[in-house]
Amino acid sequence: MKRYCIEYFILPIFVMIGTVLFAQTVAEQDPHWQIDWQDDFHIFNPSIWEAKNNWDHWASLAKPGEQRQKLVYLNNQNNVRVQGGSLILQSYQQTYSCPPSYWHHEHCSYQDTIPSHPPYTYTSGWVQTKNTNLLYGLVEARIKVSYGMGLNSAFWMIHKPGLPDWYYSEIDIFEMIPGYDPNENFDTLFHDHFWMSNNIHWNSVPYGFVVTNYNPNMIGDYTQWHIYTLEWTPNSIKFYLDGELIRSETNKGNFEPMQLILNIGLTNHQPNAGTFPSKMEIDWIRWYKLKKDCNAPMDYCSYNFQNHDNKVKKYIRIGGSGCSNILTSKTVLKAKEDITIFGAFEVPLGTGLNMDVRACY
Repeated sequence: MKRYCIEYFILPIFVMIGTVLFAQTVAEQDPHWQIDWQDDFHIFNPSIWEAKNNWDHWASLAKPGEQRQKLVYLNNQNNVRVQGGSLILQSYQQTYSCPPSYWHHEHCSYQDTIPSHPPYTYTSGWVQTKNTNLLYGLVEARIKVSYGMGLNSAFWMIHKPGLPDWYYSEIDIFEMIPGYDPNENFDTLFHDHFWMSNNIHWNSVPYGFVVTNYNPNMIGDYTQWHIYTLEWTPNSIKFYLDGELIRSETNKGNFEPMQLILNIGLTNHQPNAGTFPSKMEIDWIRWYKLKKDCNAPMDYCSYNFQNHDNKVKKYIRIGGSGCSNILTSKTVLKAKEDITIFGAFEVPLGTGLNMDVRACY
């Protein structure tokens, strides 16, 4: 049974300074996280990223009249580039025709299916991780996004290729969709640059329906820099904005490896005169995994918290008869079975204790 227990607690005063806490990223608040990989975008790193080229995201499958039938993703310096220490994806209203060798389902599908092979009206950028086996962890990115009616700017994950056709798994860390709401009631929500949506989609039952769980959030101006965070575990999916938790859900169907994607797409809403050119700027991205020692118990009478290794343990038990413990700093304890504190335990002013019983993954 997973449990927390504190049998005796001396708590003179416990104060958290909110502005200091929220100025930190989620990973900075918890030393159990360690970087698995990162990109600060000094260059475009082809070992990490793939930029889609002459590709329309299977626009031939779109409903008739959908704007995305007119959009193609290109890998060139206009649409995908590193500039000034940021990755920049940029979209334009411009005519483009794919070379005939790309007129097929896996590239320029819409242009291929129309006998006259009409050119596309818009171009944009799409990058995705070459690693399609990202499974559980914490991802954070510092991003700002242009506002423009008809755009669908997204930072998201989708299941790896090669899974059964009926399986579907997607987590949208954010979608910025001006003029659009999840029920397709246009002009009712997201009509300015203060709304975003983080969404969860899954289908883990053969030939079942894809379950979609939308969630709009009003945030600060997304045309300014923000840090967007996803914590994905076997048990939960949590979304953070600038270090603050904004949504937490039980993980009901997102259990397979994924890849990470950033792109600027289009919705059904007609872009207006001020929409293009538009861009997404990514300052950095970091993927974290938990430090763990999940088969090691931790059992102490008196414990020196300064020497804590910040790894997830099998269980943590501190204190007992005649034992005395005092915190010396803000401390996070994580264990997969239980965390129990016995006897005298003091939390002085300026320190703090967070206890987290979780799956070890």
